[in-house]
Amino acid sequence: QQLTKVYQVSVIICEQTAAALDGSVPLRELDTLRVRGRQRPERVFQVLTGDPAARSPALADYGRGRDLLARRRWKEAVAAFEAAVAADPADRPSVLQLERARVLARRPPPSDWDGVWGLADVDDAADAA
Repeated sequence: QQLTKVYQVSVIICEQTAAALDGSVPLRELDTLRVRGRQRPERVFQVLTGDPAARSPALADYGRGRDLLARRRWKEAVAAFEAAVAADPADRPSVLQLERARVLARRPPPSDWDGVWGLADVDDAADAA
């Protein structure tokens, strides 16, 4: 419930539930987080509901930005998330990822950084955005 407020999306599911859906429901990967009480980082997904034609125009650029973040291409990720926010300024996940990409572009993490954010980091990014 805390994450739905941070990302301002209706339904968020964990990686295990997403795998069980086996592609039967459209999803958007939101993040990989360290969740309190768990050793392994957890990927979380937004369930994309409603008419596909009415979905955010930011989705393609958002997906490209997530891919670029995973490949540590910070400045290109910033550009992708800027395009996502320009396409849909109300898309909170795009806004949050843009802020994060800007931080990473200014202060790249060490080479051994695993790309995982703690919930406190997500809350901090939400406050900054």
